[in-house]
Amino acid sequence: MDNYNYKPVLLQFSETELRNKALEKAQNITLRFYQNGNSDDVTRKASTDESTILFNCIYGALSEIRYRDDSAQVAMDTAENIADMFIPNINGYCSVYIPIWDILTECRELIGKREAK
Repeated sequence: MDNYNYKPVLLQFSETELRNKALEKAQNITLRFYQNGNSDDVTRKASTDESTILFNCIYGALSEIRYRDDSAQVAMDTAENIADMFIPNINGYCSVYIPIWDILTECRELIGKREAK
């Protein structure tokens, strides 16, 4: 994670656009299971309840990042931690942190393309 200020980037997207990006990312979940000391991650379609939790964590982080001038890191870490508390066996890094990072990267690239025109 870089120290880039994503607020100006996210402010160029409507709340509806950010909600839709969060809804899209909340459709899948990665769970981590342990057997004989080894971990195994399984990605599958999220249940309705899981998807709701993932959406709220992802969109909540995006909303927080959108209204703060400092690093996005705290919002991303907090969203991952909250998901870990609500969904047993979740791999919060793969299910929440990476999707938020993907959205931030996508938004930053879209802004870059707009500015290059």
